[in-house]
Amino acid sequence: MARGARAADAADAAASPDRLLPGEDEVRSTAEDAALWVEVYSELLAFKQKLLAETNALADAMRRDEAKREVERTDAVVLRAEAERLARRLGFWRRRLEEMSGS
Repeated sequence: MARGARAADAADAAASPDRLLPGEDEVRSTAEDAALWVEVYSELLAFKQKLLAETNALADAMRRDEAKREVERTDAVVLRAEAERLARRLGFWRRRLEEMSGS
């Protein structure tokens, strides 16, 4: 697969709001599975939030408005969309874990 096609596929996957991670099964999940996915999504969300904070800080430090706007229009938008998806998935698995644990 060409580099451009891989980048396009990655961008499409990142932007897909309902994308599940490999191995994720909403229907046939146990409490142990739910706990695993809470951990996975917690780590991923923390990672993405750090990337977004660093991206924003670096963009704010840019001297040229054109460069800053490019980062805000592209990188920051993708990172925010990814963080929002991860937060939704984390919320789903937290609710599922509570349901299964009887909490």
